[in-house]
Amino acid sequence: MLPGYLSSALVLILLVSAPWSPVPGQAQSRPPYWTKAASPTVARQELYPEVLNGKIYVVGGLLSPNTGFSAHFESYDPANDAWTLLRPLPEARHHIALSAVKGLLYGVGGFTGGFPDWRAQAAMFMRGVGTPHGLVPVDESDRHRVCLLWLADAWHLPIPASLSLPSRRQMAAKGESGRADDANPLKHCLSATSQVEDILSCAERSQEQGTVNCPHVSGAPRNKLRGLVPVVLTYNPASNTWTEGADLQVARAEGISAVVDHKMYLIGGRVRATENARLFNDHIDSVRNEVFDPATGRWSARADAPTPRNSAGSAVIDGKIYVVGGRQFLKNADGTTRQVNVPTLEVYDPKLDRWQTRSPMPGARGGLAATALNGKLYVFGGEQWVPEQKVFAESWVYDPKTDVWAALPPLPTPRHGLGASAVGDRIFVFGGGTRTGGNAATAIHEVLVLPTDNIPDKIG
Repeated sequence: MLPGYLSSALVLILLVSAPWSPVPGQAQSRPPYWTKAASPTVARQELYPEVLNGKIYVVGGLLSPNTGFSAHFESYDPANDAWTLLRPLPEARHHIALSAVKGLLYGVGGFTGGFPDWRAQAAMFMRGVGTPHGLVPVDESDRHRVCLLWLADAWHLPIPASLSLPSRRQMAAKGESGRADDANPLKHCLSATSQVEDILSCAERSQEQGTVNCPHVSGAPRNKLRGLVPVVLTYNPASNTWTEGADLQVARAEGISAVVDHKMYLIGGRVRATENARLFNDHIDSVRNEVFDPATGRWSARADAPTPRNSAGSAVIDGKIYVVGGRQFLKNADGTTRQVNVPTLEVYDPKLDRWQTRSPMPGARGGLAATALNGKLYVFGGEQWVPEQKVFAESWVYDPKTDVWAALPPLPTPRHGLGASAVGDRIFVFGGGTRTGGNAATAIHEVLVLPTDNIPDKIG
């Protein structure tokens, strides 16, 4: 038996060193904290990820330097902390919106071209069953348009070495028999020797002049650079393929997409100032709000957003679409331009086709990332151009019930053009640029862990 004074000392030591135990029936709380996860396979920015069946999908994006852009497509499995390469987009894009509807992924709009040669697109890419390369078979009447699509270098199509383009002479020789290898998508344009040279010449002029004007080619639209076969493409994870869908009514990029009741909404972003727009500065901000119904395959217009903007963040909470932050591209009287951030938070109710303005963000941010978890809106990072260039680390959470913003632990690595997706009790934040503009893309992957609902009630 221990002496009395030793027994008392032992009890005191046990009380001090024992871990804290919550009151029975009360969950143990811990503040949110950041950790790290496996890096994506490619460093890129201007990402619009989507979650489907517990996995995060990321497509396209700007590379470093920002004259490069990507058709790269991969998914992240949080359960295994692993990335998987998937079939790339049929056409490289950046600022392309990605949404999941009934087990399929829809890639909509986006820009083609590296800086400053950006051009907004109307095409929607779907992931579904298709031929090699993910292109759906086309009927004979479309073969010349498909040929132009594959030949026009302006499309920046990712063509594997196994499907490299044949020479002009080889194409003409194949055209004599009207046959080509079944695995080669060029088979659709080799059925008539008399038109092969015309098609090739037209494609070459398209690259040099930035327009397509081929009256001798049936079905070829006029003055539609990179719009020869405009489609929305859908991705089917089961078959790892892309298929065609319905184009946007107006080419658009840098907007937000959201899904409510199995319908996809595309809001805001930038549109071409003129049909021939080919440069970054040739696009203007938009208030357009369109909805796509996969059941009918059609787009329709809804109530315009109150604020024209690009590079905003968004999330769906209780059937409503929250659009936050972003920036406006403005032209000065002397012809110069500036990009001005906005802190605005606007909420769209698809059932009522009505907008409502809520409390703005604590700070204006463009190029931020946003996602929803447990009925709250989370936003991360961003950049600004005026009055001085900055990249931000700040993170915030917004509670729709109280209309109040609260501060979160900041990003360990300040970034803009990044992606954010919530799975389980974690928010995965990846990619983005570490400097303003497009020349500092990263593959950093940081994770905000939310062990409990112990989130600040307000900014203090």
